[in-house]
This record gives sequence, C-alpha cells and structure tokens, in this order.
Amino acid sequence: MQGEVRIVDDVARAFADVVVEATPASIALSGGDTAKEAYEALATRDLDWSRIDVWFGDERFVPVDDPDSNEGMARAALLDQVGPRSIRSMAGAGDTADAA
Repeated sequence: MQGEVRIVDDVARAFADVVVEATPASIALSGGDTAKEAYEALATRDLDWSRIDVWFGDERFVPVDDPDSNEGMARAALLDQVGPRSIRSMAGAGDTADAA
C-alpha cells in the first residue's frame, strides 16, 4: 500500500475499502467534505472498531458541537455509529488555543 497510487471512481468507497483491508489498530481523522463522505462509507462496513483507537490530525479550537468542528463531523458521520475502542479528542486540551 505504501507508495501506491490508485485512480478510483469513488474516493469514499475506495477509502473504506483500504481501511477495512488494513484493519488498523489506530486511525487519524481529518475534516472536510471528502472526509465526511469517506467516514459515512466506512460506517457501513464490517470492521471491529472495539480494537481501533481514533486520533484527530486536523481540528479547530472550537467546541465539538460547533459546526466547524472536524471531530463533531467525524462523530456524526462515523464514530457515534461504530464505537471505537477510544477517541483521542482534543476537546478539553486547554482553556486557550496556546494552552491546548
């Protein structure tokens, strides 16, 4: 998989296929419309989420329930449905962006 380039018709479906094939112990999630579609596709797949730790590689300093929160989007599109082993949230990391 490393160094491989794939040209696909459906990025979200291809992402879900790769994650299921890799069966990772951890995964880092980001934000954006393409990511949301990919998470929605992944939510429909058979994967043992009780063995997966979730991290966020891209987040804004906003509450999780803020419309701009990538974590909030990922929770709604994927995480609330699948129940991963743990979610390494940036929420509560500090009272200010500098402290976080």
